[in-house]
Amino acid sequence: MGAYNIVVDASAKFTGADWPYYTFYVDGVARSVPTPVNTTSVNPVAFSLDLADGVAHSIQIVSKAPSGPAQLLTIRDIRVQGQTIGISSPFETYVSPAGTFSQTGDMLYGGQINFNLPASFFGGPSTPTPTPAPTPTPVPTPTPAPTPTPVPTPTPVPTPTPTPAPTPTPVPTPTPVPVDTIAVNASASL
Repeated sequence: MGAYNIVVDASAKFTGADWPYYTFYVDGVARSVPTPVNTTSVNPVAFSLDLADGVAHSIQIVSKAPSGPAQLLTIRDIRVQGQTIGISSPFETYVSPAGTFSQTGDMLYGGQINFNLPASFFGGPSTPTPTPAPTPTPVPTPTPAPTPTPVPTPTPVPTPTPTPAPTPTPVPTPTPVPVDTIAVNASASL
């Protein structure tokens, strides 16, 4: 075990006495009571701890959700034995009800800021700065199997169009011929 001094540099936005609070954790164990941040300027708060030497440790700053948009807790950085680990460090992540974000100190939704520090910060062998995990390559959507070419539907034989019966030629209606009438006036006696 070794004695370590860890400093949290934080500031806040608030109205009246509605200050945001945070609780300081190491490796998932609370190491402080809720600590108020009642200044808009960066304010250092130091914690003296006995921690296992030569192993990695996780430092967490945990805050409840803000009571409204006028309240905001901002963590600028932490310092371990004088070494500053800023919020832009690959060791930092912010886990909140709205998701997990890296490289932000604004605790908009409450939650926790994690600093997952390698053993080199605690007397262990030096390790290179971790390379951020690559974004996984999306699995390509499989190309669907080609749709088999449909067997053509046989074309039905067209029904023959009936040949129309010839239209009979009309027989002309005889036109009556005027008959000349002769009137005969005759008389006879016998």
